[in-house]
Amino acid sequence: MTATDAPFEIGVVGTTVRNNTELGKADNQYKDGDNTQIVGYYVTDGLDSKIKIRYTPSQVDNEDFGPGSSGVLSFYVIPKQDGNLTVKIDLGSIGYREYDVNNTKTIKPISELTTTNSSFTQDEINQFNNANSFLQGHIFFFENLGDTTNADETLRYYYRNPITSRTINKTFLNARKDVPQLVTIYWMWANTLGQIALKNNNSGFRNGYPLVQDVADDVANFSSTDKGKMVQYLKNNKSIIFNNASSISDADIDDASTKATFSKLSTGYNEADFLMGFGLSYFMIEISVDTVS
Repeated sequence: MTATDAPFEIGVVGTTVRNNTELGKADNQYKDGDNTQIVGYYVTDGLDSKIKIRYTPSQVDNEDFGPGSSGVLSFYVIPKQDGNLTVKIDLGSIGYREYDVNNTKTIKPISELTTTNSSFTQDEINQFNNANSFLQGHIFFFENLGDTTNADETLRYYYRNPITSRTINKTFLNARKDVPQLVTIYWMWANTLGQIALKNNNSGFRNGYPLVQDVADDVANFSSTDKGKMVQYLKNNKSIIFNNASSISDADIDDASTKATFSKLSTGYNEADFLMGFGLSYFMIEISVDTVS
């Protein structure tokens, strides 16, 4: 479905936009509504319902591309009519590989690489595709920021409300025609497995703040907590999280605070990170916005 058929457009703000060839440049000041709303605005122009945001090494918030990197995705939904509006937002990530062909730099999505359109062997392409699958598992999305300013460092955490399904619905009540509605989503490539899998750091195995808030070992309704959702995500997606996925069970993930099991899980997670670092030149986060049927 394209934005032409939808009751909205989508857009991003910036004096420069990396993928601006895919977007139409709006007026320098967006004035379709009653008042000037935002400046430096790019819209889909009715051409597409997707926005793609690229992250390259050392160009993401002045940080290196890799484990520990993070960012903020901000875009707008612009209603074409007054009234309530609900949209479905799908989040994905696409790995790319850079290579030379006849001394010309070429970049392709890893999923499109073949031995005939690239300089790589099939074994190398298989390795890149393996890295690309781990990318899908190691980039996490969240709706809200956590608390990293608490005076007690043991209570600090990065985010709230993980989007473990990679899909979220957003409702804008009493939206007005041509008045942009801001959507902000946070992403992070966790540096270590301990930031995800441990209920808390009573074991002392974790380095760095957890992605979401810690819980007590005997917390009630663990599955409904942010940490419970992250742990369930690990169980549901072992093949794109751990390089040694075939040897990891749900019971192992539940037993992450035991030293031997934690070491096993961390080894698989870190090996996947290594393969990603070897196989990916950069990645792109793809945001698709659609109507809710």
